[in-house]
Amino acid sequence: MSAGSSNSSLKTLLRLIGSLRPYPLQTLLALATFALAGVIVVVLGQGVRRLLDVGLHGTLASLNMATLALILLVFVYGLTGLARAYLSGFITERITADLREQLMTNLLAHGLGFFEEQGSGLLWSRVMSDVGMIASMLAALVSAARSVVILLGGTWAMWATSASLTLAVLGLAVVMVGSVLWMSRSIRGLSDQLQDLLSRSNTFALETLDGIGVVKAFGQEQNSARRFTALAEGVFKKADRRNFAHGVTVGVSIWMIFGSAVLLAWIAGREMILGQLSGGRASAFLFYAVVVAMSGAALSDLWAQLQKGVGSAQRLYALIDQTPAIRSPSRPRRLSSPDRGEVRYDGVTFHYPMRPDIAALDNFSWTFSPGATTAIVGPSGAGKSTLLQLLLRLYDPTAGSILVDGIDLKSLDLDQLRSRISLVPQDPTLFDATLRENIRFGRADASDREVIAAAEAANVLPFVETLPQGLSTAVGPRGTQLSGGQRQRIAIARAILRDPRILLLDEATNALDAGSEALIQESLSAFSPGRTTLVIAHKLATVRSAHSIIVLDRGRLVSQGTHAELLAEEGLYAKFAALQLH
Repeated sequence: MSAGSSNSSLKTLLRLIGSLRPYPLQTLLALATFALAGVIVVVLGQGVRRLLDVGLHGTLASLNMATLALILLVFVYGLTGLARAYLSGFITERITADLREQLMTNLLAHGLGFFEEQGSGLLWSRVMSDVGMIASMLAALVSAARSVVILLGGTWAMWATSASLTLAVLGLAVVMVGSVLWMSRSIRGLSDQLQDLLSRSNTFALETLDGIGVVKAFGQEQNSARRFTALAEGVFKKADRRNFAHGVTVGVSIWMIFGSAVLLAWIAGREMILGQLSGGRASAFLFYAVVVAMSGAALSDLWAQLQKGVGSAQRLYALIDQTPAIRSPSRPRRLSSPDRGEVRYDGVTFHYPMRPDIAALDNFSWTFSPGATTAIVGPSGAGKSTLLQLLLRLYDPTAGSILVDGIDLKSLDLDQLRSRISLVPQDPTLFDATLRENIRFGRADASDREVIAAAEAANVLPFVETLPQGLSTAVGPRGTQLSGGQRQRIAIARAILRDPRILLLDEATNALDAGSEALIQESLSAFSPGRTTLVIAHKLATVRSAHSIIVLDRGRLVSQGTHAELLAEEGLYAKFAALQLH
């Protein structure tokens, strides 16, 4: 391991230990139990010495007293073990939970471009796999703290019992530690490679399960299973190599430690024969040697855990420390209240991060008048949905600016900006909660009466009334218990409940039957007046009712006007209308 890598690992380790600052009481108590355990181990060794010396030269009464004292000491040692186990678990789980919370909070602050670049599978691996690896390392660290205390106490007691034997132990320890460090060099590299393979495997699994309908529709179950099997086998083989390297390290450590203990027993026996060491002192020294050996074995395992955990922690902290590209300014400007809802795009050009050579929008300029409904039409890939995503500031324009009531979006507080906007996407996202909770997602403080009113306005109540638990019915993961049209109506109710100044409708009625669509259009028509409404739609019934229509093609504004004016132009819009009429 290079010096730079060692320094980086040490900084990461110190940062993890620094996570204990908010929990000083538990940390101090844990350290106290470690110290007490070390003291008790030293006293236990002397108790063993006393017990044997009394057995050889004392009376039965003194032997019984020495035994009782030793039993009481063992009982106290057990109590420290109980406290140590609880406190160790608390520290490990508390830091792990804090890391997960920090990571999730940071991830939620990023724009959509970040998730495109990172990939959901990789991020999920960081949240689960890497944090799990860190938890294992923290548990090993806490155990190591106890082992270090006992090792130091045991070594001191060994020195007090027999300096010559202790020098022999220290010499053997130097050889052992050097060997373990040499054998463990490859473990960290194998662990990093394993985490990368796990991320690829997780990504494929998540994508496959998320698109299970498409997988089945195209009969790709077996092919997908074979591909995942290949990935899983790759993970297994890399993990097997890492585990073998780890096993070699642990095995050799055990051989050296306990082989050294046998050698020391021989030396002690020799000194006893020569009259240089009493039976009680020899027993006490061997007791301390075994304790020190066990502590050393635990520390050798810690090194292997550190190799795996530090790499995970470095990857995790790299994500936690990454500043979101899209964030509120330090001194944001405020929208007036009530705001007018004027939206102006001024020379906006935008490239998606993963498609830098293709302009999703190309020098687009347009003002959406306050309180007016503007329909946005054009072929797939024309940039229609991109307009809405930029207005929500899920991305920032590559060039140009977007202004709400004359204020650049980048100068506004993100929460205030988004609180004035409601979105009904083409593919609505529902969460594994009740219908009521999914509607209230639009405004967490809404009363039940307001939720019911929004549900009624979105034509949700007719199908809700057929459900045994009504609005308390769970919708399942991603709303799988509902039809596409029902999910879309819930999304519309969510937007209505938010009572926004700016309403964004991205094919908001595309999954509805004709009857439901008519009811929803009526509800939206009643809801839209006084709000700036941007409607992406292909159906003429939706487009005709707009105050104005803009036509996009390949990211550029190609025409604009009313329905009648655009038909008269006989351009792209007229072709679009003709396709629906024939």
